[in-house]
Amino acid sequence: MFKGVGVVVIPTPYTDGKRCQYYARWKNMIRRCYSRNQDNDVVVCDDWLVYSNFKYWMIQQEKLHGDLTSLQLDKDILSDGLMYSPSACAFVTAEVNLFVHVSRKPRNLPIGVTISDRYGYKSQCRNPFDRKSSNHIGYFDTKEDAHEAWRLKKHEYACRLADIETDPRVSISLRSRYVKCNHDNMETIVNDKYN
Repeated sequence: MFKGVGVVVIPTPYTDGKRCQYYARWKNMIRRCYSRNQDNDVVVCDDWLVYSNFKYWMIQQEKLHGDLTSLQLDKDILSDGLMYSPSACAFVTAEVNLFVHVSRKPRNLPIGVTISDRYGYKSQCRNPFDRKSSNHIGYFDTKEDAHEAWRLKKHEYACRLADIETDPRVSISLRSRYVKCNHDNMETIVNDKYN
C-alpha cells in the first residue's frame, strides 16, 4: 500500500535495482494527490490506484508516442483536471503542458490582460514556439478587447500545436480549447475553468 491508497499487486516494480519508469510515474501521481502537504481536490480513479492498471495504460501510450521519457503526464488538457484517469490523461510535451497551464492566482482582469499606465489594456500571450515567457500582442481601450486579442492568438498557437501533436485526443482538445462562447454576457474560454 502506498500513501494509504495505492496498491502494487505485481512483482517488484524495479529493474536492475532502479525504479522502472512506469512505477516512478505512478508513484509521483499518487504522491501529488494524497500527500499530506498537498492542498487540492485532485484524485486518482479507482482503476489507477492499482499500479498494474496504470502500467498497462502507459504501455499503450508508448505504442502511440514511442519513448515517454521526455513527455509529461497531463490531466488538464482533456478534462477539468480533477482526476487522473485513462480518459482524462495524456502524455504531452513540456511546451504543450506549459502552454495550457493556467495560474490559479486570483485575478481582477481576464487572462492575458494587464493594465498599462500609458496605453490602456495590454494583451500578451505565451508563444510555445519560442523561449519568451510571453509575447506582446497590443494595447486596447477595453479589457474585453484585450482579452479577445489574447484568445485569438492563443487559438492560433493551439491549432499550430495540434498540427504536430501525436495523440488525436490532445489535438482535438487543443483546437477547441480557446473557442469563443458567451455565458452571462461575459466572454469565457471553453474548457478553461480558472478564467
